[in-house]
Amino acid sequence: MRLANAVGWFGPVGLALCVIGVASPTAATAALALAVGTTASLGIGHGALDHELLERLRGTSRSTTLRVAVAYAVCVATGFVAFLAAPLVMMPIFLVVSVFHFGAADVAFVDRYARVRPVRDFSFRQIALGAFPIVIPVLAHPQAALAFFPYAHSIGALLFGHWAVARCVALGAAGIAVIVVTRARNRDSATPVWYRYELAIAFAAFILAPPVVAFFTYFGAWHAARHALRLAEAYGIDPNAAFPSQSTWRLVTFASRSLPMTVAAVAAAGGLCLLLVHSAPPILVFAALAFGVTVPHTFAVRFFNHAVASIGAQASTAGMEPCAAINN
Repeated sequence: MRLANAVGWFGPVGLALCVIGVASPTAATAALALAVGTTASLGIGHGALDHELLERLRGTSRSTTLRVAVAYAVCVATGFVAFLAAPLVMMPIFLVVSVFHFGAADVAFVDRYARVRPVRDFSFRQIALGAFPIVIPVLAHPQAALAFFPYAHSIGALLFGHWAVARCVALGAAGIAVIVVTRARNRDSATPVWYRYELAIAFAAFILAPPVVAFFTYFGAWHAARHALRLAEAYGIDPNAAFPSQSTWRLVTFASRSLPMTVAAVAAAGGLCLLLVHSAPPILVFAALAFGVTVPHTFAVRFFNHAVASIGAQASTAGMEPCAAINN
């Protein structure tokens, strides 16, 4: 199996485990462990090397990398404080940013590794795929899903009252869209199997499984794992290599490079939660941290996508593989 396909399967298999967990306590425990483990490792780690992107892709100096790291930290701190100060204002901004971030990452991964034919409606695909893991769990389990968002009880009450019918209609329309897209993906036998069935598996998980577990399984095992592979390619890892035999040592090297910033981020998050435990609800602190990190990370990934696309175009003209062109 190609490394790209192994990573492509990782998220759908994790979400399938969430579905099985509805009937099996053992699977439910495994799904929860996967959600927590991948979020704490890949979820945080997939942005741990954002500050190195200019140096890696544009050949800038180490001093530039240090300045980028400082600016990144300032953005994170500013977003964190802004969210704590005005969570009701920042939450819609957070959700919109997340939709575009998830969608851009998903489309970029699929276009790069699933070998799909180019699709014209890039913006529509980006918004639809980015909204999918956010909107479906809220529609299916509004009370449980919105409990994760600070001060969202009034929205949950609306979704349960007169809007209950509209919520069910929206879920039905989304289900029909998933069936249509799955059938369309199955028409091309050249695409990987994970790509053909991933949306159907994710939809079932978001409908049936506990929303927080399903979402964080998506976030860690799907979104973060896929971006980590794209980033790892810029560090010399071949996504077409057989997994795991030909890639293990390179993956370990890449993971060790990401480890210091990942550990530092986890430690900083834990310290802030302990520091603010008496002045702010933990859920609000977690949401503020997520917002603070997501905004600069989204811009970093946007730069990464444009840089890789430019390098890929140059590599194609020169008859080189993108991975080789990046590392040259």
